[in-house]
Amino acid sequence: MGEFKSLEKRLKNKGYKLTAPRRFLLGLLENNPGKSYSAQEIFDLLKGKGVDFSTIYRNLEMMAKEGILSAVQRENGTSSYELCLNHHHHHLICTDCGATRCINVCPMDLIDKSIWEGFTPKKHRFEIMGLCPECSKKNT
Repeated sequence: MGEFKSLEKRLKNKGYKLTAPRRFLLGLLENNPGKSYSAQEIFDLLKGKGVDFSTIYRNLEMMAKEGILSAVQRENGTSSYELCLNHHHHHLICTDCGATRCINVCPMDLIDKSIWEGFTPKKHRFEIMGLCPECSKKNT
């Protein structure tokens, strides 16, 4: 089963219909693996498909809540979204262009668990802000 079919199944298993806007969103993200987009960027890319901004935003938030998408906080305070392909990861985020790159190692795995005595972590986020190679070249 392809990733798209698997994502469709995950949505349906959670009780959601696979509407045209959801198909457009999943298709865009599936066809651009490893790339994250803000709601505005997705809206701009889907112009002409008859999908309004609020529909895009609501669906992005729902899919992030359901674990289908991963939300990445950008330096400017907006979120960008990427497919959550069943593996836990973190990000390098360019503060200039917003490009993201996955880090496939979790720093939580490196922490001595004894320091958490009595504390139960529920979730965490680890992001490194800086300049991507392209923006680094522009700024030298």
